[in-house]
Formats: sequence, structure tokens, C-alpha cells
Amino acid sequence: MRLPYEPDDDITAEELIGIELRSPDVTRWRAMITDERVIQTHRVLKSIYRTIEITFAHRNAELREVRAAFQAGVITERQRCDAVAEYERWKGRALTFRSRVVLRLEQIVHRVRQLTGDLTFEGAQSALLRLATAVADHQITVERQGEATAADRLLWARLTTLTYPVTRNEDVAPVALADAVSQARPPQK
Repeated sequence: MRLPYEPDDDITAEELIGIELRSPDVTRWRAMITDERVIQTHRVLKSIYRTIEITFAHRNAELREVRAAFQAGVITERQRCDAVAEYERWKGRALTFRSRVVLRLEQIVHRVRQLTGDLTFEGAQSALLRLATAVADHQITVERQGEATAADRLLWARLTTLTYPVTRNEDVAPVALADAVSQARPPQK
């Protein structure tokens, strides 16, 4: 499918991406995430996400003003209820739309990082796991020899308190670093 905009036309891309978010079409989406378009699609989706967050901040501020006006006796209970109901209707639609944006971003972020060379998170994640595995291997070796020092025990204790980020997504809880090491190791005989 040929898209009706150029790779540098983010305004038209935003219009079509908005349509895609409201009425998904597999063929259109695949055209938007080709190597030639995925970086632009990612950029536009991030822009849409930022706009959603700004709109949420404004709407929340407006609702606080409505509540303050009600408490001050400026508006009636009915006006407050109408404003809250309108906010809740808007919020439901906005949360659904935001979740679609987040889903699409998650679908393409790895490819964008590959194309832009931004694999620093994955590199740091891998280095952390390798270092933790080396510490765990050191612990096994020292315990077999029975010569653990206070520094060794402190290092091993620290390994049990650190966490390991599973993804960049801050909503996904990290796991214990020791658990990540256990999962990454081949089964012991």
C-alpha cells in the first residue's frame, strides 16, 4: 500500500495515524511500519501521546476548578454533576485511545531502536546480567573452597537486593536480579 504522505510530512502522517488508531487496517499499518516509515510513525505516535498527556493535565485542572467553584457556591450541584459526567465520558474515550497509542508504540519501539542504533538499554541490561552472573559464579566457586571473606558475603548479599529491569516500560515491575540470573543460567547437573 502506498501512503498518501512523504516521510517528512508529519502533519499528514498524524492525520492518517489517527485514522489508523480509530479504525485499524492491517495493510495500512504494515505500510506505516516499513523500514522507510517506522521512525516517522514512531515520532508521530510519541507526539500524539504527548498531546494526550497534555490534554489530560488540562482536563484534570478544569475538573479541579469545577469542584472548587462548587465548594465556593459559584455553581450548582447539577452543574457540577454535569461537568463530572462529561469529564468521565471524555476520560473513558481518552483512556481507550491512549491505550491504542501505547500498544502501537510498543509494537514498533524495538525496530526503531534497531534502525537508529539506540540499543543502549538492551546493552546495559545484558551487561548487568553478565556481571550478576559472574558474581553468582564467584559465590559458587568460593563456597566450594570454603574461603568466603566479609567482602564476598557483602557482595553476595547485595546481589539479592538488586532488581533487574525486564523492559524499558516503567509500568512493568523489575524482577530480583538473583532471579534473573537463575533464569538465564542453564540447568545445573
